[in-house]
Amino acid sequence: MLEGIGKYKRIILVLLTVISLGTTTTYLLNSFDPNTVAPYINQQSTNSIPDNNKLSLAGQHLGSIPEEVLLQLNLESLDVSNNGLTSLPDNIKLLINLKVLNLSNNNLSNIPSVLGDLTSIQELDLSNNKLRTLPSEISNLTNLKTLDLSGNNFSQTELVYISNELPSSVSIIR
Repeated sequence: MLEGIGKYKRIILVLLTVISLGTTTTYLLNSFDPNTVAPYINQQSTNSIPDNNKLSLAGQHLGSIPEEVLLQLNLESLDVSNNGLTSLPDNIKLLINLKVLNLSNNNLSNIPSVLGDLTSIQELDLSNNKLRTLPSEISNLTNLKTLDLSGNNFSQTELVYISNELPSSVSIIR
């Protein structure tokens, strides 16, 4: 049911957070059998996402955004803050309904240009990463209202460039 899950067979301890109608239930598994766990994840978590369209994977020690998350096309809010993310997958562009994306407190040193395809984004939190620049496609985010860039390594020149690329109505937190 969840394609690509086979690559996680060696996980000895898996922490699953299932979001269901605004509540979070945490399951601690001592072993991982994709044949029994995958259908449960699919039934429980993916069925609940359309109800509230929000998913928080904050502080889950993720090295990357799980492929299953990127298939949630109705997702409007995604919080992957406080993880160990060093890059974003190009297929993040599939999340075309995202309005809120929190990538704060990771180890991101660059943002892919495909982020500019997420034109529904209103709030983008990139704070406390290792960013020095943003792709010019950031100017495609025509619905953007708030961009948090605090705690990064942007030069003053780069901040002026970013400000000039975005509509004056965007609130940029430096």
